[in-house]
Amino acid sequence: MLLSRLTIYNEIKNEEIRTIHFENGLNVISNNENENTSANGIGKTTLLALVNFCLGGKGEDIFIDHENNKNINIEARDFLERNEVLLTLVLIKKQKEIVINRNFLKGNKAIREINGESIKDKDFKERLTEILFDFNKEKPSFSWLKGHNFRYKNKSVENCIDIFDGYGNEIRYQDLFLFKLFGKDIFDIYNAQKIDEANKNIKAILNSITALKGFDPSKSESELGVIKNHILALEDKKSFLVLNENYEEDINHLSDLNKELKEETHKHSMFIYRKDLLEKTISELEKSNFDEDLKVLKLIYDEYLDIKDISIHKRFEDLVNYHNSMAKNKIEFLKSNLEEIKEKITNTSNWINKLGEEIFIFEKKFKESVAFEEYNQMILEINQLYEEKGKLEQKIEISYELEKNLEANKNLINDMPIFSDNFKIDLQHRVDEFNKFFTQVSQEVYGKDYFLSFELKTKKKSGDKYYQFKSNSRVQSSGEKQGEALCFDIACCLYAKANDIPHLSFILNDKKELLDFGKIEKVKEIVEKNNIQLVFPMLSDKINKYPELKKNIILKLSQHEKLFRF
Repeated sequence: MLLSRLTIYNEIKNEEIRTIHFENGLNVISNNENENTSANGIGKTTLLALVNFCLGGKGEDIFIDHENNKNINIEARDFLERNEVLLTLVLIKKQKEIVINRNFLKGNKAIREINGESIKDKDFKERLTEILFDFNKEKPSFSWLKGHNFRYKNKSVENCIDIFDGYGNEIRYQDLFLFKLFGKDIFDIYNAQKIDEANKNIKAILNSITALKGFDPSKSESELGVIKNHILALEDKKSFLVLNENYEEDINHLSDLNKELKEETHKHSMFIYRKDLLEKTISELEKSNFDEDLKVLKLIYDEYLDIKDISIHKRFEDLVNYHNSMAKNKIEFLKSNLEEIKEKITNTSNWINKLGEEIFIFEKKFKESVAFEEYNQMILEINQLYEEKGKLEQKIEISYELEKNLEANKNLINDMPIFSDNFKIDLQHRVDEFNKFFTQVSQEVYGKDYFLSFELKTKKKSGDKYYQFKSNSRVQSSGEKQGEALCFDIACCLYAKANDIPHLSFILNDKKELLDFGKIEKVKEIVEKNNIQLVFPMLSDKINKYPELKKNIILKLSQHEKLFRF
């Protein structure tokens, strides 16, 4: 997969801003040495960010300072949005063009297209994964698959392996390197999604166990036995206090009576409220009847409308009569409802009195019983014990279930083929093969053996298993760190090409001024020989020291000729 060209287009003015063509091998973006002006802020690094944006990157990378994200180039942001700037990136895959169109707008004006197909934002990266990597799994994501090909932020420039921000990325790095080493077919054997789900389950289970605050199910079993013994003793004692064989039945009946009294009282209150509302409404309607004020209203009507036609006057009087008639009918209807409500109020009041008398008789009966207070206290204690018993049984059941699920998920991960001894042997073979390319490139560039290694690790807290990959170069200086990362990226391209693994054969790097010309010259030879594109900015001062690089310049920018030409 190679870069062909990038076009920046002003949709509002309907004009091309510029087109950058990419060549095989080294592609240098520089400043114009003939202008005695600053080379900062002219768009050298921005070009790298534009290519990344076309491949699903964030738009803010174009106008936010990568060293200080509080610094925003408002002028650039407004230019991109106001002019509806459209980017067209053309890639070459197996001698066929892949055309990607993307702008910086959202909503109806947003453009996200691949080979003429309009794609929703949420599906854009997934579609890129399918087209560029022939891969349709959820993980590793497209952002991770292309991550090492774009190094223009500080962390990615200075680190060979660990380039992504945030914590808890161990499993993501594992998935990424398994893809790099085995290709997409590994995920038919290694179910990354299944392991990811198991790890999420383990994390959730551990959080639930922590929420139980050190709950010990075996100790609680004994505590549960004690509670059961208390319940049996109280139930036995209660049976001797029940002198009346209908005692519990009477208690339940009393409870039902109190419940019914509460409901009837509520209904009674609602009927009174409706009665008051009806009386108020009737009063207001009676006041709204036009009679004595009709002449005054008519005079006002005549004065403002200047109506002389007698037939209109008649229609006015008819309208008033109609209003009074409607009000009268409504009053009569409401009064009939009022009588019904009053009758209901009387009925509920009578029933409330009857219920009150019946409750009084039952309460008197229980109060006269010697066992009443003791019996009820005992019932309360028994109910509390049953509640404690239920909660404890539930906790014990949940605890055992959590332990069972935790063990099941751990076993699921442990039994996965990728953690078997045979797989580790196969993985080591792949790493050894990758290191042939890694050490070959590092020897040619630095005369040193950089190599990749891995280790099967287990997270202390969760017990998650994962493979950790790292470089064992012991690099110290910033310049050599950048060189190590570059050697690694080139090795990834060479290994992928040799094993027919889908990959991007272009590397976009920033801050290569720390590499001396001898290293750059070696890298230039390697990428040109192996049909790999290496794109990076470089100041004209350094290029002037090494004139051989001038033929590799694909774009010159300056304060008077910035990337977006504004």
